[in-house]
Amino acid sequence: MKSLLFGVSSQTSLGYFIGEHLRSAGHEVHYASRSGRIGHACDVTDVAGVQRLVGSIRPQLLVHAAGIFLATRQLGQTGNWQNLQKHLSAKSIGSVILVDAAVRFGSVSQFIAIGGRAVSADPTYIAYTCGNGALFAAVQFANRHTSIKSYMLDLPLVDGSAIGDKFLSASREQGDRAGGIGVERVMHVVDDIVSGREQRERIVVGAEQWSV
Repeated sequence: MKSLLFGVSSQTSLGYFIGEHLRSAGHEVHYASRSGRIGHACDVTDVAGVQRLVGSIRPQLLVHAAGIFLATRQLGQTGNWQNLQKHLSAKSIGSVILVDAAVRFGSVSQFIAIGGRAVSADPTYIAYTCGNGALFAAVQFANRHTSIKSYMLDLPLVDGSAIGDKFLSASREQGDRAGGIGVERVMHVVDDIVSGREQRERIVVGAEQWSV
């Protein structure tokens, strides 16, 4: 199976861990990110670039792991608008572009969006929260209006991942800092999705797993 993962900019990114796990299971794995440090240079919000890459590789599995970890100020004091726009664009517009390309070229049978909790305990994480909402909306829409089986992985802090490390250093809220999981826990869920054992469209991974 061919897999294409967006948002893989380093060997500590969660997308990279997922890709290498898939590679060990026999997948042909391709990576993409804005920087192109690993694999292809392609911004998930670049329509033409995404279409060229998906059309060239023709993956069966498409993974959206793009978007930076971003804390802003509390509402009413929000700053860093340029980075906030980049983060939300990657999660929202990027999701639409990826699903559109998947339908356009017809090879994709599974789409996985990597996100986090719907609401954070930290009042500075509005961009993070809204980005996760956009991911799940895209997954729901794809399941209802395309033949692509789509999933959202709703993850807490993942120990050892680049975003997990940033989360630990940034969050002031014990509720957000608690309940971290290991990378291997994520791999078990990915295996269940790829094998067809997992049918829920939103998989909340943590102390208990539930779906919406």
